[in-house]
Amino acid sequence: VATLLPQADAWRASDEEGSTELSSGTYPELDPESWLDALPVIGSLPESSIDSHESSSQGQPPEFSRPACQVYSGTTETWLSGQGFPTASSSVPDEAAAPAAAGAASDEVVATAAPPSTTAAVPRAGLICMHPYVRLPILQEGVVPPPIVLSASNFEAGNGSSVHELLLAFRYLFAKQSLNQSEVTVLVENVQELAVASAARARAAKRLRRPLQGVASIGRQFLVLDAIVSAIHVLGVPALSFMWWEAFAECFDADYRYNEPGIRTKCSGRININLANRMLAAISIYKTGKRPDDGEILFLKQLLFFSPCGPLSFRSLKWEPWRTDHSRFEEQHPAPSRCLPSGRLVAS
Repeated sequence: VATLLPQADAWRASDEEGSTELSSGTYPELDPESWLDALPVIGSLPESSIDSHESSSQGQPPEFSRPACQVYSGTTETWLSGQGFPTASSSVPDEAAAPAAAGAASDEVVATAAPPSTTAAVPRAGLICMHPYVRLPILQEGVVPPPIVLSASNFEAGNGSSVHELLLAFRYLFAKQSLNQSEVTVLVENVQELAVASAARARAAKRLRRPLQGVASIGRQFLVLDAIVSAIHVLGVPALSFMWWEAFAECFDADYRYNEPGIRTKCSGRININLANRMLAAISIYKTGKRPDDGEILFLKQLLFFSPCGPLSFRSLKWEPWRTDHSRFEEQHPAPSRCLPSGRLVAS
């Protein structure tokens, strides 16, 4: 069980062996140098705050038609530290590194694919912007977005709408190259409905002590905010200009972090702690009306949808459309995709 740490400005990783680190980035929430040295530990949370209905001991997840996890890793340590995206200046690990890692302890996660090429035809940044996990449509000429009609009172209770179905609707619209007037109207309606459906649930959500369960709850909030903030960017209106935005953003708690794992923490635990903390950092950015770096969004979504160590809820078939999006992108861009994370991760 990982101890929860209150969030100040960032999370500082220790130098001891097996610790989880955050990759440097544009935003202070993702910069390891900005995390504080001394953070008081929150006392143990009551057992009632632990969702006992979702546990790794539950039944086996459905079999996927592709590898369970596809995230780049030169070595397990590199992947865990959040350095998942290689750059032209980064060193490329030897192809023998993955087979060698396969002989590690049984709880290790190893990469079995060859490292990506740093000489791909398409620049890495440009390719990431093309990925369906981050790419957004534009408005067709002459389109005038209708106003988003919301108020703080809308977030006091939910509307009973399915968050998952609304996320599917956002996925459908974001897959288009451009949006016409009727599609923009639907997008605005979806923003209103998703904001009301998610705000009260997020405010009622508890901080879960176990990282695996935390990832399930935090992951849903991450996807909700990603959809809403991305839609607002498509509409071309600053989020902070909305009178209702502050009340909406306050419903999402991101002012805490999971304590870094100990030396004896299993690899799956390290992965979930790293993922949970990085999604919390991303949520902090979304709450300001901005989007995290495209590379960070892509990394987090890939890990959320493909990790064999993640919660069963995200390994279920209802998230298969998002896994299919990534697989199709790899098929359409087979050569350039080598500069994106594509290591086959298997849990032994």
